[in-house]
Amino acid sequence: MSTQLMFSTNKIFPLIFLTKIIKMKNTFKMKEALNKQEAITSILDVMQENPVWLNNCNSTLSCMVQNLSPETQKTLLETTAEQFVVDLFVELKTHYYKFKDNFVWN
Repeated sequence: MSTQLMFSTNKIFPLIFLTKIIKMKNTFKMKEALNKQEAITSILDVMQENPVWLNNCNSTLSCMVQNLSPETQKTLLETTAEQFVVDLFVELKTHYYKFKDNFVWN
């Protein structure tokens, strides 16, 4: 019985991954930003959605923000210098468009 459960679990993982990609294709759209507050809102939306391509974002601030609770994320981003928030937004936006190039627009 445990062997059957193990095999069925292995089959479920790819389905979960593909479901997450399909969900991302259909529903998530990263917001644009013109100032720090809009960038923070967009970053927090990305962190809440937790898309697959977020795993490619490896900057220090990105790693810190990903591992915090939502309230702490917002506080950290609001107290961080504007240039670092903008850099994080650009990094996320870059990976967002790379993902769309590879999976959505092909």
